[in-house]
Amino acid sequence: ATYILNIHPTKRLSEKTLEEAWARTKLDMTHFKVFGFICFKHVLDQLRRKLDGKGEQMVLVGYHSTSGYKLYNLRHKQIVISRDVVIDESKSWN
Repeated sequence: ATYILNIHPTKRLSEKTLEEAWARTKLDMTHFKVFGFICFKHVLDQLRRKLDGKGEQMVLVGYHSTSGYKLYNLRHKQIVISRDVVIDESKSWN
């Protein structure tokens, strides 16, 4: 939450972010992803058989403090944390 607040523009700095005022460079925010997108978590070789898929379909629900993603497993109905994720931004979960 602190990271998002620090890169959010403020009125006191003439609509600049704190990071822009400090470093005097424009921020790159392309790493943010919208919550609710369908994504695929990589399944390790040891956990799958020969003809099983390499990815498991999940829903992006947030970020984790260890620079990973919080994912919701639709099949097992539990939250999983992973860094090895491919996000499909063309599909959202309803």
